[in-house]
Amino acid sequence: MHCEPQSVAMLADGARVPEFALPGVHHDETDSYRLSQYTDDDKWVLLAFYSFDFHPICTAGTCALRDTEFLQFEDDLQVLGVSGDSSYAHEEYADRHRFNYPLLSDTGRTVGRKYDVVVDTEERMEDVHQRSVVLIDPSRTVRLTASIDVDRPQDLEVGPLLEAIRAVRPDPRSISSPD
Repeated sequence: MHCEPQSVAMLADGARVPEFALPGVHHDETDSYRLSQYTDDDKWVLLAFYSFDFHPICTAGTCALRDTEFLQFEDDLQVLGVSGDSSYAHEEYADRHRFNYPLLSDTGRTVGRKYDVVVDTEERMEDVHQRSVVLIDPSRTVRLTASIDVDRPQDLEVGPLLEAIRAVRPDPRSISSPD
């Protein structure tokens, strides 16, 4: 299997998403992160929900996003990793893998439930984040959702997801500024 853009329950293109604030880790610092701190600056946000730090499939996905040049060179796109793990776990995970985007701690699953990406059970754990992504435009409107359903890390392909992101985001270089 591979990553194919598809609907995640309850979220649809065009849905408005709520504001949230979560603790997170980035560059060895713990801070609070709000969705609006990016959208208010006219940035798109790619929320990358994943189940667990240090899980082989989740690590393959989070590292694939880290290594994707397309995402690194988009000034108006911010990736935010979100899982139910604590900031303490994220600190070790981020240190080990040198992520270039924040990892947010949704330990109460409140954001995951609002985005309807919490599944009842996975690998004998209850209430975990489904591996999925949500692309949000600067008006806090959903433009793309994708569920990432793979059984082995080597089956993960991010190419189809990146193509779908490119298809829904305007190319900033093609937008001319008024004179």
